[in-house]
Amino acid sequence: MRTNIISAFLVILSASYTQAQSDFTPAYSPNGKQIAFYRYVNKVPEIMIINTDGQHLYQLTKTTGIWSIGPIWSKDGNSIYFSHGEGMANLDASTIALKTGKVERMKKEGMQFSLGASKKGLIWANKGANGMTYYEASGKDLSHTRQITVDGFENFTYVNHPGKSLIIAVKTEGKEGIYVKKPGGEFKRVADHKKPQNVSVSPNSKYLLFESSVNQNSDIYMVKTDGTELKRLTTDEAPDYMPAFSPNGKSIVFSSARSGAFYLYTMELKNGKITQLTGR
Repeated sequence: MRTNIISAFLVILSASYTQAQSDFTPAYSPNGKQIAFYRYVNKVPEIMIINTDGQHLYQLTKTTGIWSIGPIWSKDGNSIYFSHGEGMANLDASTIALKTGKVERMKKEGMQFSLGASKKGLIWANKGANGMTYYEASGKDLSHTRQITVDGFENFTYVNHPGKSLIIAVKTEGKEGIYVKKPGGEFKRVADHKKPQNVSVSPNSKYLLFESSVNQNSDIYMVKTDGTELKRLTTDEAPDYMPAFSPNGKSIVFSSARSGAFYLYTMELKNGKITQLTGR
């Protein structure tokens, strides 16, 4: 599961990069065979899917002029949650069925952002007049919602596995960093990086991936959920963004401008081998 900082959905591109060559927020399918992401098509972000071997790329959403960003696979792999709307100020948390292409939008006040899949449905955030509020939506049409509250943090997610339950939270003001809370415990800061974003949790809940900007360049880092074994995974001069674990935890996917435009890359964690996935 990955928790996305809202500002990271749309990367501010420098003059060296064009939106026509931009692939962002990659997410592995539950079976590890495909990756969903969003790409700018005619200057509008659309959801794309590609096989993990770089073959069979296709465009999932085809709504001219309507934004579709931040794809997240449902637990059963039959649908994708994403944020959908007429520009940044009018986004709704939505879902699209892969077999039929039918889109369901959660029409509510404010901006809605899809953040992660839970056992029951979707974790989403609403940005209204009083700031960010977080919810879990469940049911066939995601009509049943319950509010989730973690005071003092800008962004967070729940991670649930048999016998394990974590809350991963990000703080971008004050004591910045990534915090982890286990059942019955208190929040512990496990990484003190400034402005950490796009946290991804390994399938066994033992490791976290995140991006952080050091010396004005964003790189990918990994750390254990107890705060040990912090490791910098990328060192390229170009920015690296939005990492996500594969379902088996052996590799990651991320967006990088190392080829002159933002494309997707995979890395094998065992040996650090990086392979370009899109834009080849």
